[in-house]
Amino acid sequence: ARLIPVSAELGGKNPLIVRADAPVGRTVRGTVKACFSNSGQLCISIERIYVHRDAWDRFVPALVRAAESLRVGADMGWGADMGPLISAEHLAKVHAHVADAVAGGATVLTGGRALPEVGPTAYAPTLLTGVAEGMEVFAAETFGPVASLYRVSDDEEAVRLANASPYGLNAAVWTADRRAGVELAGRIRAGTVNVNEGYAAAWGSTAAPMGGMGASGLGRRHGPEGIVKYTQSQTIAVQRLMPLQAPPGVGEARWATAMAAWLRLARRLPAIAVIVVSLIVSGLAVAYRGMPTAEVDVDDGGIWVTNESRQLVGHLNYDSRTLDSALRTDTADFDIGQAGETVTL
Repeated sequence: ARLIPVSAELGGKNPLIVRADAPVGRTVRGTVKACFSNSGQLCISIERIYVHRDAWDRFVPALVRAAESLRVGADMGWGADMGPLISAEHLAKVHAHVADAVAGGATVLTGGRALPEVGPTAYAPTLLTGVAEGMEVFAAETFGPVASLYRVSDDEEAVRLANASPYGLNAAVWTADRRAGVELAGRIRAGTVNVNEGYAAAWGSTAAPMGGMGASGLGRRHGPEGIVKYTQSQTIAVQRLMPLQAPPGVGEARWATAMAAWLRLARRLPAIAVIVVSLIVSGLAVAYRGMPTAEVDVDDGGIWVTNESRQLVGHLNYDSRTLDSALRTDTADFDIGQAGETVTL
């Protein structure tokens, strides 16, 4: 079998949020670009627009006028604002989405028709309201110059509706408060979220990763993630200090108990203390049978190592992180018990 890694940027039903404080002129211009660039045939094109109720009466009429003023052309010159669709089959799909919405009660604010006088696959920039669940255009990607507008009462509703999609490719937030926009953007489930831009800010940031969440794809392009996805990482590990396998004469069961107790203790110690105790254990754990015995106490005062005559040979204080200089590392193998427990080896 041949396993091949895959990176896939898939579809999107990308949302745009217009906050109550969004500057109308700038937001309208940005929304037109976000919806109708390349005739809406961008994976990151905006197809859902959530407008705060306080901005609705100012924003929506201005957006309709801007969409109606777009010049649709079918040539390679600079005179057109928007070109045709890629094929007759795709035009039929786009119009089917619009027709289905209208049949279900949606309202066409502008567009909603083919433009055969411009070209065989030209379609008018289209804005819809009254789009409801169950209509094709509500949740499915249209991939054309069609966007649906929804009135929302606040930012919470806007975020909830923006996230109510299996897709998560691109999104946008328009606001006069940049900090609030960034905070809101962080709550939208999408691979890229633009503040005061429809898609170009994230798309043009080639040092940053770009890709989808959910049904919008796997992997990332751009940025470090876009490079390392074509590589396979390797780990080389060198064991230091304590051995993972049981030392000679200790036995696997006994060593497993010791290691589990050490892990419990390590969670209570500062990082430097963990290093020091590891040095103690690694030193004591290299002894073989026949050497003198040792005892270890673990309690709230630290770790206490004594020899067979109950003479203190090592002590680690949790608070001072110091180790008594009397430590000898040639005493014996030892086990670490739970707090307050003495273990004799």
